[in-house]
Amino acid sequence: MADPTVYGVPATPLGLTLEGEGSTGLQTILDVPSGNGMVIGRLRATSSATGDATLQFVATVNGEDRVIAEAPVPLGAGTDGSSSYVDLLSNLNAGLAYQVGVGETIRVKAKTAVSGGNVYITGIAVPLA
Repeated sequence: MADPTVYGVPATPLGLTLEGEGSTGLQTILDVPSGNGMVIGRLRATSSATGDATLQFVATVNGEDRVIAEAPVPLGAGTDGSSSYVDLLSNLNAGLAYQVGVGETIRVKAKTAVSGGNVYITGIAVPLA
């Protein structure tokens, strides 16, 4: 499968899995060390865990961590055949694309350990021109 594109611009696929005790440690979704910044255009979560999860998003700017949003991910979201994935941008930025500046890192963790399965996060980001 070819890399995704958004309006002809090659997109960067985003993805990570939160599982078990390691799910409570911050994991990087997107790091923008140089260029003109990036825009997260889609960010979704699904869950095969046996309980609900709350994700906490942190922006690291100039070495300082700032909590920027929390998002609930219910049991079975997007995996049980009856409920949809969770649109994380609705919690992160009122459903709009999220701009990440140069030198900024976006990370995520579960507030409590994910058990009995995983929480999967997928998305795409595109560079700013």
